Amino acid sequence: MVVPNYNNPLGFIMPESRRRALLTLAQCFDVAVIEDDVYGELA
Repeated sequence: MVVPNYNNPLGFIMPESRRRALLTLAQCFDVAVIEDDVYGELA
């Protein structure tokens, strides 16, 4: 599971480039990425 927006405790927002890199890595290993974006609309 990934929390890309306002991850606690620092309030980190994952940059778009890192999100794409994570997707590429997940595709290479054929794994699912589940995004928990409960705070996404705050950005």
